[in-house]
Amino acid sequence: MRNLHGLLILGICVLVTSCNDFLNVNPDERTTLDSPEKVRQILLAAYPTSSGDLAMEWSSDNVVDNGQKYSNPKHQISQIYQWTQDTSIDNDSPTAFWEGCYLAIANANQALEALDKFDINTRTNAMRGEALICRAFAHFLLSQNFCLAYNPETASTDLGLPYMTHTETTVAPKYSRGTMQELYANINKDIEGALPLINDNLYPVPTYHFNQKAAYAFAARFNLYYTNYKKAISYASQALGSTPNTVLRDWSSWASGPVSAEVLWNAYIDADLSNNLMFLVPQSNLARYVTYLGECERYAHSLALANQVGLEHAFIWGNYSKLIKAKYTTSSNQQVAYFCVPEKIEYTDKSAGIGYAHTVLVPFTTNKVLLERAEAYVLDNQLDKAVEDINLWMYSSISTHPQYTKEDLVSYMNTLETTKFPASSIADFAIKNTLHPQGFIVQDGDQEELIQLILHLKRIETIHEGGRWMDIKRYGIEVTHLQADMPNTPLTLAVGDPRRALQLPADVLSAGLEKNPE
Repeated sequence: MRNLHGLLILGICVLVTSCNDFLNVNPDERTTLDSPEKVRQILLAAYPTSSGDLAMEWSSDNVVDNGQKYSNPKHQISQIYQWTQDTSIDNDSPTAFWEGCYLAIANANQALEALDKFDINTRTNAMRGEALICRAFAHFLLSQNFCLAYNPETASTDLGLPYMTHTETTVAPKYSRGTMQELYANINKDIEGALPLINDNLYPVPTYHFNQKAAYAFAARFNLYYTNYKKAISYASQALGSTPNTVLRDWSSWASGPVSAEVLWNAYIDADLSNNLMFLVPQSNLARYVTYLGECERYAHSLALANQVGLEHAFIWGNYSKLIKAKYTTSSNQQVAYFCVPEKIEYTDKSAGIGYAHTVLVPFTTNKVLLERAEAYVLDNQLDKAVEDINLWMYSSISTHPQYTKEDLVSYMNTLETTKFPASSIADFAIKNTLHPQGFIVQDGDQEELIQLILHLKRIETIHEGGRWMDIKRYGIEVTHLQADMPNTPLTLAVGDPRRALQLPADVLSAGLEKNPE
């Protein structure tokens, strides 16, 4: 728990200086922030150096157990798959993620305290805005893994996390977790304080920072989870602009190009594309495990699962081949990999091929924001607006550019069966699941059918990135993990199961912070 004990300066920070150089590493030896320029530099270290996406992806229903005869990585993915405490010690471990987020928070807090000493102007205000939203973002990421989904009915008693608003100067301080109500109120306060201040002119390459559009995209997602649907719609609209059809990913431009992994990766993370709003480059093996065949075959997004509920499944648009993203895969029976989670190596000895694996994440894209706005529209009972956004996504993602009426979409979803878990085999999985929304209402009929459809589109959009886990938590979707070598004993994560909040790292618990219920 050393990040809560006052780690203030990042020793090595990952600096991203061009769209072709994600891993230019410079030492950061500042001990005092005695100029705005030094504050600007330390804000490079206000972004998490670790990711919780691996834990969220393997907790979800995007993976299955292919059996012990297939390879399993050193990371304790089996523990995540079984929803037991992850005891791994690598870059994707709970400890690394916890420390990476709280270290980012500590650097944001140090920047904020230093900025109090300087004159207020457009430049220092922009730095303050970045520091505030980075602090909010890191706390939000932690909550996605280690807390239950925000539920307005239980938020006053559900466990939150320590919200750090200052740098720590005492030895072994004691912290309480507080509640989800308090945690989300603090995140909201920082977001609202940041939005008016952020100025893209501060950044040589805005997509490597919380630029204005990325900040509004984060605000939209947060407010969707916070059940503030009108604010979510408003902020999503700010991120998308007045002509969202012009800023979505042009998947069709990939159709005639080369399909090597490196080419597709670089195309996906092109900083010049208007649909990529922000990048993160944590040390993580996520990209390796979901992209390289053979690295993690035992627990993977198998071909059978992809055919049943994933990108290989025929949907309202017809055969899966019409889904442009589905064309760019590498696969075996045990694993289907989509080229949307690139890996970059930070070499310490390039000639020897030695270095650190980084996963390039794109937490905010216009396509994701569009679907989140569509979801907010449905939950706000603006169904026709939601259909407009769904059709925009379809135009961008489906080769035939289909356009549907609300009646078309609802009628199609009505033809699909809803699956109740536990399942006994992979054939029991289905696009539609029984929903038990956490603290909000989804009405039977048109509203539920559109939500079910959007959840599937979001699953497609965020495959391999962990986004499905938050929808599982928010909508109370039951998840069954089959055990290939024990087919009669599936594991089920029922509604209300406390394991939907992953357990805190062991060293954090030993330092005295309250553990999650088990």
